Amino acid sequence: MTDPSVDTSYWRLWLRIGVGRLMALMTGPESVERSVRFHSVELPAAKSPLMALEESIYATPMLPADFASVTVIVDTPDFALMPARLSVPAFESSVRVMVPDAVGEIIATAPFGVPADVALGMVCPVDQVNFLRRTFANPGFTHPLRAVAEYLSHVNASGNPRRAWAVLTADTLLMVCFSESGICFANRWTTEGSASNAAYYILAALPADCPLMIGGPAELRNAVAEILRPYVDPVMPLTLSENLLYLLGAAPDAPLDMLMQTQLS
Repeated sequence: MTDPSVDTSYWRLWLRIGVGRLMALMTGPESVERSVRFHSVELPAAKSPLMALEESIYATPMLPADFASVTVIVDTPDFALMPARLSVPAFESSVRVMVPDAVGEIIATAPFGVPADVALGMVCPVDQVNFLRRTFANPGFTHPLRAVAEYLSHVNASGNPRRAWAVLTADTLLMVCFSESGICFANRWTTEGSASNAAYYILAALPADCPLMIGGPAELRNAVAEILRPYVDPVMPLTLSENLLYLLGAAPDAPLDMLMQTQLS
């Protein structure tokens, strides 16, 4: 559903594919009145995954079109973290071992962290990846956990390096912990929107005596913090940069990992 009044060749596109939902965030050229458009489309459950993705792409305003850049964020549980120094064959075989039941193409993200010594490998459906590569010019592929970990690696570089960060979405938890030498833990869990589930995973992974910052939808974030405060001190809200606050104001339903990715690509 392209819009002939908009020259998207100057716009940047971020797509986020999750369980049952496609999100599209588009930003226009930098200016005083910077353009931001966000759309969230439910993927038809009755369709095959490929057909549901195709129909949702074509039903989304301004899509498909030629963009200055396209980044696809694939929210999948079929991933593994690996040392970035591994050769391609070793990396791919290690991902297969870590997620043996997943079928598809292994896509490696760019290394991340400070230093950039970690890479994430995810298994994505071949037919969907091929469709996206046919539909958009040179799309990049990444994962929500990589977006959060890379963004927070730079935020965490100032101040006390020993901190933990939890980023909530409507149905997932992304958590990254840092030591003096960089990322020491990172994972993604499905929470089904339950504050108690998210709190359980955080308590299980949180290093002892480690400050915790939580970000995400306010109601869910506050509920999780309330559960954690008897056991964790301090628990603080994640402070957003001016750019992220602007994007969140323009696209309040966009998950934080998607907004963080806009600061990286």
